[in-house]
Amino acid sequence: MADAPRAVMEAALAHTVWNRTEAAYARSDLFARRRELMDAWAAYVS
Repeated sequence: MADAPRAVMEAALAHTVWNRTEAAYARSDLFARRRELMDAWAAYVS
């Protein structure tokens, strides 16, 4: 679980990126990678 990229974890938690420089590079919603993270979490908790 902890091997997911930080950006994917933050997006999955719907956290706002306050750092303007980092926010400028965070243009993708990372949907496919967030789905993988949520699938892994679902497998873990089931």
